[in-house]
Amino acid sequence: MNKEQHLHKEFIGLCKSFNKEFRIILSLDDYLKIYTKSSIDGYRRTENHGKDLRKIDIIKKIKEANQ
Repeated sequence: MNKEQHLHKEFIGLCKSFNKEFRIILSLDDYLKIYTKSSIDGYRRTENHGKDLRKIDIIKKIKEANQ
């Protein structure tokens, strides 16, 4: 498994809590907007133990790998 595949697998795993059944298909840009906004929100910032920040980091790495 290459680095991009590993990051993608990790990202999907982290997203399961957001979209358990993957009924909604979102782009990486959509996810980036969602997680950036939720990382600013006080409740999400303190209760999710930095998961949104990790997701943001993974999305940015995937986007960089695809450019």
